[in-house]
Amino acid sequence: MTAEPVEAFAEPAMAVVLTNAATAGRDREALWAVWRRLTTEFRFVRLVRHLIGSRSGWGLYEVDVVSTLKATPMGVSAGAILADLDASQLTALAGIARINAARDDALWKVAALFYVSGPVTAILAGFQVAPEFTRMIMGGGGFGFALIIVGVSASLLGYYTINWRAGQVAALIELELIERGQALAVPDHSTAE
Repeated sequence: MTAEPVEAFAEPAMAVVLTNAATAGRDREALWAVWRRLTTEFRFVRLVRHLIGSRSGWGLYEVDVVSTLKATPMGVSAGAILADLDASQLTALAGIARINAARDDALWKVAALFYVSGPVTAILAGFQVAPEFTRMIMGGGGFGFALIIVGVSASLLGYYTINWRAGQVAALIELELIERGQALAVPDHSTAE
């Protein structure tokens, strides 16, 4: 064998690689554009308005919250976005949504640990080390402590709603895949044995 045939194939192979890289770049940009459109549907203000003023929002207090997910205004709008995607795009979005939900879950846990466990531990330690001083500080805080508690509670509520909405996005994408017969491997989180 000579080197000529290898050289003849080298150039077209490089062209294929460049074409695939260009296509992958466009696909990546399109995927993130869809992700941004999808997450925009789950804004906090829209969530609050839905929970207060929508009949499907009251369905969240029932057992079947999967059907409610598809019936919410956010779910309907997001469903229209997902309807234009093929299975591979949906699978990629599901991966992004799972990563996002896991990161939001970790953020929620850190926030809860920091905002709840930290102050409670400090107060209990204060009562152990200097009970009179701690009682004086706690009693003298009054309105300032009330503002801190309201602020911490609002912050935790904000973190929780981010976590909840991230889970909603992931669930909606997986539900779309299931409806198309392209179910992902879903871990069993049931407590029944």
